[in-house]
Amino acid sequence: MTTAYHHDTSSSNTPPWVPLDALADLWAAFGKEATTAAATSATSKAFAALAAERDALRHFNLARQEQRRSLVAPSSTRFRASSDLDYAIELLSKAAEYWFEAAHALEEHAITCPDEATTSLQNLRTLIGYALEQRLRIWTIAQHLLVEQVALYQQHYGSDR
Repeated sequence: MTTAYHHDTSSSNTPPWVPLDALADLWAAFGKEATTAAATSATSKAFAALAAERDALRHFNLARQEQRRSLVAPSSTRFRASSDLDYAIELLSKAAEYWFEAAHALEEHAITCPDEATTSLQNLRTLIGYALEQRLRIWTIAQHLLVEQVALYQQHYGSDR
């Protein structure tokens, strides 16, 4: 399990979606070596998080398509775009929760296997760091989508303030 994975969490105007294949490979390698229930649970939670994020990206893309259509179509497409953003945000919330649970399960695994080799413990720490970084990145994406959703609403209904 020496595969490196890194992404930039710096701020920008676009959500920091990243390819997830390298991260999935990393967790698959860890899952193959899982020797405890906690390690298996961590792997399961990581894949649940990856699935939720991929589904969120799909809904984000659907929202973008609806936004483009709304430039020439009736306002009902704006509602669909907002609904897709709602669903993407909800999925990201679930993904962030799964990443937290994966990190917690890895910590539990480290506690239940204190006599593992130093290399294995370092790999566990690295995976915990990746899980927490993913959680941060997920919340950053969700924040971008929330801002976008508010802007869509204000654009469609105007601001009464």
